[in-house]
Amino acid sequence: MDGLMRLSVSEGLIIERIAADYFPDDHRFPVRISYKLEGQALDKEGRFLLGCKAGPTIEASNLLHEMAHFAEREVEALKKRPVGSWGFKFGKLVEIPAVSYSRFEFSGVQHIERELRVFGYHLNLARKYEVGETAKSLAGLCRFLQNFLLYGSSEEASLTIIEKRIEEAAAIYTLEKFEDEWWSRTKLLRI
Repeated sequence: MDGLMRLSVSEGLIIERIAADYFPDDHRFPVRISYKLEGQALDKEGRFLLGCKAGPTIEASNLLHEMAHFAEREVEALKKRPVGSWGFKFGKLVEIPAVSYSRFEFSGVQHIERELRVFGYHLNLARKYEVGETAKSLAGLCRFLQNFLLYGSSEEASLTIIEKRIEEAAAIYTLEKFEDEWWSRTKLLRI
């Protein structure tokens, strides 16, 4: 209940609209919304749970991001019903206990390229639901991804390039494409 107390009325209304558009009230539908979850998981029946939480906040934007991952993830990977993290394999876990920090070490930029595709869908969904996100604000989230500086000669240059790439991805990963991918995957994965 603690998590629900941090859900603002406006965010709750947006999530209700998203639920009405993309989460039919059908016990066989393979995807559910979770207000308490960060990221993605499976429930005991094997349904995908998409989280609205990131850190201490519950926001529609977090749900849109997980929906975008679902639409972007390969069908064969989804059929395996990954328990968490969309079934991705991570690099070595690095923990720094003195500052309560841990992260996974990746090499290359494949994880960023996937996020750029996901951000393409995410941006189009954000525009549909008027959640106020832009390619620039989404690019700023890439600061938390290892190796994002490989895109430019500085943080500012990298963010500018990534912002442009997100706009390009949004032109490819359109709302119509999202909906085609969403509905084909949910039909295929019905319980």
